[in-house]
Amino acid sequence: MYKSKLFALYRSLEKAQQQRLSRFLSSPYHNQREDVLALYDYIQNHAAQTDRQSLRKETVYATLFEGPYKVAKMDHLMSMLLQLIERFLLVERIEQEPLESQIKLNRSYLELGLDKHFKQSWRKAEALREESLLRDSNYYRYGYYLEYQRYEQSTTEPRHQAKNLFKLSQSFDIYFLAERFKQACLMLAHEAVYKVEYNRSLVELLEQYVQQNPQLLAQDSPLSLYFYCYQSLLPPYPEASFQAFKMALLGPAQNTLPKAELQDLYLLAINYCIRRSNSGQKHYLKELLYFYKSGLQEGILIQNGRLPTSSFKNMVKAALKSKEFSWAKEFIEQYPQYLDPKHRAAYLHYAQGEYYYYLGQYEAAMLALQEIEFGDIFMNLSSRLLLLKMYYELGELEALEAQINSMKIYLQRKDQLGYHRENYKNILYFCRRLLQLPPYPKIAEKNKLKTDILNRQPLTEKDWLLQQLAKK
Repeated sequence: MYKSKLFALYRSLEKAQQQRLSRFLSSPYHNQREDVLALYDYIQNHAAQTDRQSLRKETVYATLFEGPYKVAKMDHLMSMLLQLIERFLLVERIEQEPLESQIKLNRSYLELGLDKHFKQSWRKAEALREESLLRDSNYYRYGYYLEYQRYEQSTTEPRHQAKNLFKLSQSFDIYFLAERFKQACLMLAHEAVYKVEYNRSLVELLEQYVQQNPQLLAQDSPLSLYFYCYQSLLPPYPEASFQAFKMALLGPAQNTLPKAELQDLYLLAINYCIRRSNSGQKHYLKELLYFYKSGLQEGILIQNGRLPTSSFKNMVKAALKSKEFSWAKEFIEQYPQYLDPKHRAAYLHYAQGEYYYYLGQYEAAMLALQEIEFGDIFMNLSSRLLLLKMYYELGELEALEAQINSMKIYLQRKDQLGYHRENYKNILYFCRRLLQLPPYPKIAEKNKLKTDILNRQPLTEKDWLLQQLAKK
């Protein structure tokens, strides 16, 4: 039983939930089986024990029943308890979502034909919807449900007139379009990292529709956010669309969208800035750091007490590239506590290594990198690259050659790197070309290499490569 779905679900519940579940199972309305309740009580009393013997099915069965162990009987009992716990979770969810519950109550009154009860319940649901500060796509989804229910109720009245069809259609359009462009943004972000391509034919038609109906974007809705975000993620990545997206994101959306959704939007904006700065548009470094600082200040980038490791790493890099060394130092000291404990030490040591590298303290940087246990592929590659750059700048050619070869082999062995594989292959390729230049290269040779570096994509280390070329 210790490895069963039932026990895993029980252990995932908080103490207060376990106590409420006990009362739920004791209610005859939900459960009339004494053996189910007895099984739950047994689990409660033995869950914390380190001796797994007490949680073997045979041991539990012998406590609950007389006679020889029956596999089918025990499995059925566990299945029944699992289903009841799932029902309990549904009841808890309903209680946590009063508007959803009120809309379902409306449906019951409609089906019972109780018009007076329905109208009172409908007004309560509409009030709950308007009282909420959130104006995400769910706000319009609930608006559509409510208008549709009102339309259904009105068809039963004499001299029926569909007076609310415009509001019904408007709510559905905003909800559908916002959700569709949200999914399109996520697909474009996925395409940028992995070599996949999604069918965008429907979204392209919807884009034309929105452009022909600009009043849709004038409303205080999430549609404008996702529409402009979608446009900014398409080549040639128009800056005007990004600025419109930024204005919408940093405006009312801060107070009208759930934190989890805001985090996704911030990450989309951040990835856009990273892509633009990597392509040579330096002013996007400031935009990038602004989103990072704002996301930290507003508590958007830290969800459930955790800061994504990739965000932590990229924040350090953005600050160092912007020469905000004091901010980077404070950040490295204060924020590792928000990282997943499994990866905390590795990302802290890497951040320290990169900080010392930017200060020109290579010995301290290498010492910090030596502390890293390479479990994470991307951390492994980042650390190897930082060492490569230091070997190059220190003129340690033997160590540099070994590093290039080992990274090349590592890239060949690892799957699912997406565009990262091409990026690192390009870095290694141009590092070798730098090494192959004669001590005093001709201007034409340098210009050719410079042009090749500028034109190659993806290539995140263009600045560093061009700096080394300038020293030739």
